Amino acid sequence: MIRSASASLKFVNTGKKAILHNFLSEYKKAMVFYVDKFWNSPLKKNFVNKEEYLSYSGELSASAKQKAANQAWATVRSVRVKSDRRAYVIAKKKEDGDLLGAARLQAVQDKNPISKPVLKTVNAELDYHFTKVHMDKPTKGFDLWVTIYRLGVGGKRKTMKIPLRRNKHFNKLLANGQLRPSVCLTGKEIIFYFEKTAKPATGKVLGVDVGSNKTFSTSDGQQTPTDNHGWTM
Repeated sequence: MIRSASASLKFVNTGKKAILHNFLSEYKKAMVFYVDKFWNSPLKKNFVNKEEYLSYSGELSASAKQKAANQAWATVRSVRVKSDRRAYVIAKKKEDGDLLGAARLQAVQDKNPISKPVLKTVNAELDYHFTKVHMDKPTKGFDLWVTIYRLGVGGKRKTMKIPLRRNKHFNKLLANGQLRPSVCLTGKEIIFYFEKTAKPATGKVLGVDVGSNKTFSTSDGQQTPTDNHGWTM
C-alpha cells in the first residue's frame, strides 16, 4: 500500500521559489504539448521514446522533457483506455454477428463520450534521477531536505537543496513504512510517498495430523474429543 505525506515550501526563500515556479511553468507547457500530441495519435502501450519527447522544443532539459512526456502519456492513456477497450469489444461483437450486443454497448459509449484532458494545474512527478531526500543532519529549524537536480531551463543546469519540516503525519508514515525515492513537486509543497511495511507473522507454528482413530491431533498434544455417542466429529 502506498501512502503520501506533504511538506510545505513556505520556508523556501524568494529566489528558490522563483526557480521552482519557472520550472513548473515550463513543465506545464511541455505537458500541454505532449497531451495534444498523444491525444491525436494511436494509443500505445509502451513508454515514450526519445524521438517523441525531444519533439518538444521548449527550454526544459532532455530528462525533464522525458518525465513530462511520460506523465502526459499516462494522463492520456488513463482517459482513453476504457473507451478504446469498449470500441474493440463493439467491433468484435459486430464481427461475431452479435449486432444487438454491439448496439447496446455502443449506446453506453455514446452516453459517456471522452474529451481531451485539460491541464489547469500541473505537478511534476520526479523520480530518483531528479531528487535525493536527506534526513541525516537535522538543524534547529529543519529536519528534512530535498535536493532537486535538472531544474534549469534554457540550457542552464540548476541544482537546488530545499529545506523542509516534517510533520506528525510524515513521521507516522516513516515509522511504519519505507520512504520511496520519488516525489511530487507542486507550487506549494512537496509530496512524499511511503510503502507500508508488511508486519512479520507472529505466533507459534502448529502441526496437525489427520488419523483414523482421531479426526486430528496437533503437535502440542491436543486431540478432537469424543462425544456421548463415541464420535470424534
